[in-house]
Amino acid sequence: INAEYGGSMTEKTKPDKGVASLQLPLARVKRIIKTDQDIKLIGSDAVVLVAKATEFFIEHLVTQAYNKTKLEKRKVLQYKDLSVLIRETDFLEFLDDIVPEQLPEQNDNGPKDPQKEQNTIVQTTNNTNNTNNDPKI
Repeated sequence: INAEYGGSMTEKTKPDKGVASLQLPLARVKRIIKTDQDIKLIGSDAVVLVAKATEFFIEHLVTQAYNKTKLEKRKVLQYKDLSVLIRETDFLEFLDDIVPEQLPEQNDNGPKDPQKEQNTIVQTTNNTNNTNNDPKI
């Protein structure tokens, strides 16, 4: 899958063994799957597979959006970066209705602070341990 998007398989993305490597809580993933009324039962191996696939999808989405951020010579991934990526990428078209182009205005007792309007999602750090320049989440 990585070769299809111009990347190569690294140690970080190689298939690994065991549930311990998952970041998403399996109970929550199972609960989300069960919200589909057509699904009565789901095996634990299917839950693990859905969780791992979701992690790969999120990693790909954030990495691609962060690459656009770096092209604009910025270090902070913002909501607009994800939104633009979804609008410009054909295979992410299914997210058009889910991720609005802009966040809706919030009426929280007064005008919004322009500094807080940044919608910061990921702040990268200059960490010497992070040699592959991946964003910190």
